[in-house]
Amino acid sequence: MPISSALSVRFTEAFPDHVVAYKDSSGDWENTAAVIATAPGLSVFPASETPLAKAMALGAGGCISASCNSNITAMMAMYEAERDGDQSGADTLQPGLETHRKAEQEEGSISGLKSLVAHRSNDQRWLNLRPPQMNADPAAGARLATTLPH
Repeated sequence: MPISSALSVRFTEAFPDHVVAYKDSSGDWENTAAVIATAPGLSVFPASETPLAKAMALGAGGCISASCNSNITAMMAMYEAERDGDQSGADTLQPGLETHRKAEQEEGSISGLKSLVAHRSNDQRWLNLRPPQMNADPAAGARLATTLPH
């Protein structure tokens, strides 16, 4: 259910002690930017690290992303660089975040992440997923591992 910037403002005005943050899973950058601009008291979190730099420049609180499970160190470094005004550092980190995110999406977020955990831990039980998911591809973890910073 999309939440428009106008509805975000209405929520924050009507329930200021309860509506304090919003995860925008729309994938629509224009909507995310509009919510940040029109509801400044609302901490907005895009659902991907891909727009993290530009979202934080507008006042976003960070991001909530499945990739945090596999790339948190680089994402935290990016967040801290943006927060501290280190645009050069943020610009250096952004391409790596995008590379990993794209690879994760191509592998399938759930099965790809499970395969990465199996690869890192050498515990093949992580490859077993419950229906309706298909079991994870064992090779996906090794492929994803190459997209992470060393």
